[in-house]
Amino acid sequence: QKISTLYHNILDWDARNKAGIAPIKPYLDAIDAANSFDDLMAVRQKVADGLGAGMFVNFSLSADAKDSTRYILHFGGMSPSLNKNVYTSGGKQKDAFMKYVRTLYMLGGLSEEEAAREAGLFWQLESTLSAAQYDRQEYGDIDKIYNIYTMQQLRDLFPAIDLDAVLAQSGLKAGDAIMVNDPGLLEANASLMNDEHLDALKAAARLTLLSGYGGTLNREFLDAANTYQQEFLGTEGTLTDEEVAAQVVQSWMPEYLGKLYVDRHFSQKAKDDVTNMVKDVLSIYKERIQKLDWM
Repeated sequence: QKISTLYHNILDWDARNKAGIAPIKPYLDAIDAANSFDDLMAVRQKVADGLGAGMFVNFSLSADAKDSTRYILHFGGMSPSLNKNVYTSGGKQKDAFMKYVRTLYMLGGLSEEEAAREAGLFWQLESTLSAAQYDRQEYGDIDKIYNIYTMQQLRDLFPAIDLDAVLAQSGLKAGDAIMVNDPGLLEANASLMNDEHLDALKAAARLTLLSGYGGTLNREFLDAANTYQQEFLGTEGTLTDEEVAAQVVQSWMPEYLGKLYVDRHFSQKAKDDVTNMVKDVLSIYKERIQKLDWM
């Protein structure tokens, strides 16, 4: 029933088009009303509590890349939307991206002139972040991306943010080590977290909502995203509404789908057959290994 409800809700374009941006408008209005960096961080808290989205900075948890027996806390900030070369070389991909950004701002209620201004501020902010981040290949070097910080070091780096409140909101707890993937990018983030860059941060916050949740809103957001993808990648064609709905369900409810698949297509006999096959394989390995003196 949950799968069916979600699937048909996604396809209910009459309701989605009627609602427009109403579901996120209170958050957009709160961003507009922010007159200081502290105000904007209060909006961040509202967005985190109401939508589960972390803006600007965020804590997360993942397996420790150097010790697979444990988990480690991660901390990060904003990352550029595009590859580094686009910020330096520009070209058609930049044009397609900026057109999409302006379109999102206008769908969010800004005039064409206001959208152009916000897009310019956002591009400057992202260019600053891009210049500071690692090159793409460096992210494959475990020694470069495995950087351990303490909570106090992070507090010192972000004095304008109550990181303890951000951590508490995440539901996680700080240990002795917090991993940072890209110290240069993090320091660039820290340099932006103040009243001096308030307008650019408001532009980034607004775009976070519009790009992150536009796909769940009205048809205009979907059309804009499809146009952007075609112009940015040089592709043609789009998925049908039904294909999009199926992909969303698969992404959001994999466990439910997996259980249904097992119930319908993976009988107890099939499970027993696989279990016996594995036992046979292990038995053969055991027999062969026991006959090898060097093992």
